[in-house]
Amino acid sequence: VRPPPLARPDRPTCHCGEVAVWLRGRWWCAREEDDTPCAYEAVPPPDGLRAPLCPCGKPSTWQRGFWWCSTQKTHAGAPGCGFTQRDGVRADLLLPRAEVEAEMARRTAALLTASALGPLEEFTFIAETVGC
Repeated sequence: VRPPPLARPDRPTCHCGEVAVWLRGRWWCAREEDDTPCAYEAVPPPDGLRAPLCPCGKPSTWQRGFWWCSTQKTHAGAPGCGFTQRDGVRADLLLPRAEVEAEMARRTAALLTASALGPLEEFTFIAETVGC
């Protein structure tokens, strides 16, 4: 993982107000004056994803496949709004109509196929076989 440019205007700010530093593929708190850093850590999001804004007005951070409030309360006591978003799907991305219709058709076909075959055992899964 290559570090981002040092002159990036969107370098995150950690809970204590310091500009975060890039180390080991993540952004970390840069405070070194005492033994109590603010515990800030942020991972760059996957390509093509932009950080959604939290209700508190700050960009959220990408951690473990979730968007989290970057000012969320930590063990160091930093306040936050508690925002979390489960997926990394871009909310501002408008999908083409044909793609939406194709997905709806796939789901309808799956439902009709399952209902036509009738009830099966509790843990039975039916899927098409490919390349057998």
